[in-house]
Amino acid sequence: VRAQLLAEVDCIIGAAATVVFDEPLDRAVAVNTLGPLRLLEFGQQCRRPVVYVHVSTAYVSGTLAGRIPEEPLPPDRTIAQQLAGAPPGFNPEAEIAACQAYCEAVLADSRTEARTGQFRRQILKQGGHRRLTDKRLGVLLEDRRRRWVEQQLTREGTRRAQAYGWNDVYTFTKAMGEQVLTRRRGSTPLVIVRPSIVESSLQDPEPGWMFGLKVADPLIVGYGRGLVPDFPTSREVVMDLVPVDIVVNTIIAAATRADSSQVRVFHAATSDVRPLHMLELYRHVRGYFLEHPLRARNGGIPRLPEWRFPSHASFMRRF
Repeated sequence: VRAQLLAEVDCIIGAAATVVFDEPLDRAVAVNTLGPLRLLEFGQQCRRPVVYVHVSTAYVSGTLAGRIPEEPLPPDRTIAQQLAGAPPGFNPEAEIAACQAYCEAVLADSRTEARTGQFRRQILKQGGHRRLTDKRLGVLLEDRRRRWVEQQLTREGTRRAQAYGWNDVYTFTKAMGEQVLTRRRGSTPLVIVRPSIVESSLQDPEPGWMFGLKVADPLIVGYGRGLVPDFPTSREVVMDLVPVDIVVNTIIAAATRADSSQVRVFHAATSDVRPLHMLELYRHVRGYFLEHPLRARNGGIPRLPEWRFPSHASFMRRF
C-alpha cells in the first residue's frame, strides 16, 4: 500500500489533530506537531510532485490582538516575542526536543522506587482498612502512576504554551506544527488553511449536518437540556463559528493555489465580515430549543435558564 501511495499521490491534506485544550504535552506534540511533519516527509518521497495542504487553526495567533494577516507564522519567534518586539530567538525543533525530554523524564520518574512508594502509601491510605491482593494493588498502582504522569504533562503543556504567548497546549502545538512545516518544506508547495470554530454545515451534504459533538456543541446541547444556568462572558464577545462545508470548500480551493516559491495561508473564519456575538448566538439557541425542546425520557420538557452573562468573578462566586 505504501508503494502504491508513493507512486500515485500528488496531493496531501493533513487534517488530523487532537483538539483537546488540556491534552498531555506528549500526545499534543506527537499528533499536532510531529504528525504534520511526518506527512510532509512522506510527500517528499513521492514520485510525483506533491501539494501539501495543512489544516491548522485560526487560533495559532494566540494572544495577538487586531487584524491577523494571511501569512505564515514567523518560524523563529513565539507570540510573546512578537508582542514584546523581541528579536528572533525561538527554535521550534529545539523546543520539540525539550518537550520530549521533559516527558521522558516524567515517565522515568513515575517508575522510580520513591515515586512508586508514594503511590502505594496514597492507595493504602485511601483504602483504609480494606485488604488488597497483590494483583489488585498492582492495577491500582499502574492507574495512579498513569494519572500522575498525565497530570504532570498536562500542567507542563499549559505552562509552556502560556509562557510563549499561546492560550493552551492545543494552539501551542498547532503553531509549532506550522513552523516546522515552513522550515522543512524545501521546494514542496505548502498551503495552510486556518479555520476558526468548525460547526455544522451550511448546505452540503445538507443544512445542519454534523458528525459528533465538539467545541461549542456540548455547550449548546447542555443548554437545551437545562444544564447550563449561565455563562461567564460579555454579550459582545464574538463566537467565530464557520460551517464545515465552507471549510472543506476552502481546503479544496486552497490546494489549487499552491506555490513552491512561497507558503500560502488562507483563513476560514467569519468574524471579519459577519461577526456572531454571544447574545445573538444565545437568542438563536434559546429560540430553537423553545420551538424544538429536547424532551427527557419521561417526556418532560426542561426549563431553559435565562442567561445574564455575569463576569467571571461573579460566576465563580455563585457556583
